[in-house]
Amino acid sequence: MRGFTLLSDTIFWQHVFDVERALKWYTAVLGLTRDEKQSYEGVHMLSVPLQDHVKIALTRSGFENPRTHGILDIQTSDVLEAHRVLKIKGADVEKVQNPAGNYHEFHVRDPEGYMIKIHGFIKNEELKNNQMNAETTVPRAKVYQSKDSIHIPVGVDLKAAAEWYMTCLELQGPLPSLDDASCTLAAPAGREPATVTLWRTEPSVGPIRMERRARNKTLTAITFNVHDIRKLQSALQETTGRHYAVNGSCAQEFQRMEFEDPYCNAFAALQEPDGWAEKIGRKKDAPFLDWTRIPVPAPFDRLVETGTWYGTYVTGKKASIMEEEEKCGVEGGIQLVLTDDGSQLHFERDGMTIPFVYIRTNDLAAMHRQLLEGGATIAKYTPNGADMMGKLIFVDPNDSHVGVAQA
Repeated sequence: MRGFTLLSDTIFWQHVFDVERALKWYTAVLGLTRDEKQSYEGVHMLSVPLQDHVKIALTRSGFENPRTHGILDIQTSDVLEAHRVLKIKGADVEKVQNPAGNYHEFHVRDPEGYMIKIHGFIKNEELKNNQMNAETTVPRAKVYQSKDSIHIPVGVDLKAAAEWYMTCLELQGPLPSLDDASCTLAAPAGREPATVTLWRTEPSVGPIRMERRARNKTLTAITFNVHDIRKLQSALQETTGRHYAVNGSCAQEFQRMEFEDPYCNAFAALQEPDGWAEKIGRKKDAPFLDWTRIPVPAPFDRLVETGTWYGTYVTGKKASIMEEEEKCGVEGGIQLVLTDDGSQLHFERDGMTIPFVYIRTNDLAAMHRQLLEGGATIAKYTPNGADMMGKLIFVDPNDSHVGVAQA
């Protein structure tokens, strides 16, 4: 009788009910890649990095794999980092175990509850420098309520735009020359440091505004905290000839006004009631550049997905979905709003993509790592230097460019 030889190609079969959901998790969370050539209807063949002869097959069926233990065991180059990253991504991970020597392992559950073992070998020095299981908290970048800066397209007459912003919003700084491409103005005296940069742009460059046409509503891009909203109201009427209504909040007596600059950029102004800072125990004045809105195209499910992404990889806090208002609040003064006009939070000038807003963080390097873990495209990254604070620009899941600056 002829013998036979077992070949090196090995396939692990994972039987799942929702094969598309499983594919998304195994690729986005676990980091496997789909083998287009070997996949076919009802079966997604996944490749394991650096393992040409090992595949994982996701197949739609009514069978179930064991749920009490993992039959799929994957080795990683850094088991502690794998545990940290999967935890950040929201995966259901168990604690790292050390059954023998420098061998360490942990289990993670896929969306259908099947257990997968991840293992690796670590050096003694790594154990000294890492807290196993991060008991707790994974070090993350913090996002502040106050924004670092905003960038606004204002058409060809840059000097006139600077004069308007200095008059109405009491910004400070030198007027631009005829050759300047941009002009950076500082927040009013007494406010937390922040800047507003005005850009000379061609008429074809659209304004920063978002529309929800289904509700016939224009959505503002940033909220300015002002000391005297009535003074701003009068200045707007004198310079634009338009009257903007100030609406009070019956709950806390805040006063709010939505308005446009002469270049159709849409903003909001907010004035706190007297004594509000003392009431809430805030030592500083309210940030001049406060809430910013980021557009998310319909449908509503996309708003939920984007809120989860920002909460996981940008702010580190769970998003708050407001279904009736079709918006989502996340930490750090960021609000995601459902739009139906294709708007994005950036504009183009001379081949450059300029983000409207730069948010503030305490750790730019950590933010850079978080964004990469979330699969974001990093359009620009300048690390902190000896004589300057770093900045980066990332592209969110809906292609809006957002800036981040070190506080």
